[in-house]
Amino acid sequence: MARLPHDLEIAEENVHLGSRRKPGGGFIVQLGSKSYELEAGRLGTQGFWFRDTEGQRHRAFAAAQGEGMVVRLDGRTWAFKSAVHEQGAGAEEQDPSQVMAPMTGTLISVMVSTGDSVHEGQDLAVLSAMKMEHKLTATAAGTVSEVLCAETDTVDAGQILIRLEILEKGSDRDS
Repeated sequence: MARLPHDLEIAEENVHLGSRRKPGGGFIVQLGSKSYELEAGRLGTQGFWFRDTEGQRHRAFAAAQGEGMVVRLDGRTWAFKSAVHEQGAGAEEQDPSQVMAPMTGTLISVMVSTGDSVHEGQDLAVLSAMKMEHKLTATAAGTVSEVLCAETDTVDAGQILIRLEILEKGSDRDS
């Protein structure tokens, strides 16, 4: 399995990412010059859960991709470039017109077809990975322009599964 980078480029700044176990349980996560103490645990080989400072539990998944990594947190996906190997645009939220596999797995359901209208937050597909089901949702309203996968397909982390034509804010169907 590919190793996740520890030095990332975020907003054109090199940021170190590190974590270590905390005596008595939990973790200390360092992101640049800031440290966060978290109650956290593993979810398979690529995933983990954590509680934020307000006690809300979150699920996150991280996978190495090329010279960087892809992180999926609470239904949103970000791609980061390694600051050590390649200089680039840094952390960018995923293009909302592309629904990507957050990790390697098998598609157990594809709920849309080309031409379907979708709303923000709508479930588009379900991926089975690490003995869990992961719903892939639309991050913006639009129309399905292309479905690049089918049920039972094995897909790789970062693979584009569905393309959307995003509705402009204020359009008739944007609600």
